[in-house]
Amino acid sequence: MNEIREILQPPKTNVQIIYAGGTISSFATPQGYREGGHFVDLVGRLEEHQQGFTKGFDIGEPQTAYTGLSENIEQADLERMETAIDAAILRNPNSIIMSFGTDFAEQAGKIFQNKYKERLHQKGMKIVIVSANDDLSHP
Repeated sequence: MNEIREILQPPKTNVQIIYAGGTISSFATPQGYREGGHFVDLVGRLEEHQQGFTKGFDIGEPQTAYTGLSENIEQADLERMETAIDAAILRNPNSIIMSFGTDFAEQAGKIFQNKYKERLHQKGMKIVIVSANDDLSHP
């Protein structure tokens, strides 16, 4: 019976979302400065602009590992991100999408590759880092 259900309704792609701050979740002040420290539901914002997008995915509950600007990331912040990645991997997703700031994206990619490459390869999953050059007040 499950085989018939999968043919008629294939399983959704399981994607775990981790928010890790940066410009993508910041706002511009009236003076024009970027201000971090905000939680922004990026999946919800995407669904607003592309209705029905999330129907093909099993997203679960997005995790927030960091909300500040990426140029302010410290070791403790990086450790919270790694804890969020570890928890996401345990849920066996097809992929992990991590929103990130552009100022630390390259370093984060190298750090996460060194720490998780073998484990992700064995499980057949990837971490995809996404970021933005403009804050959310300039969609």
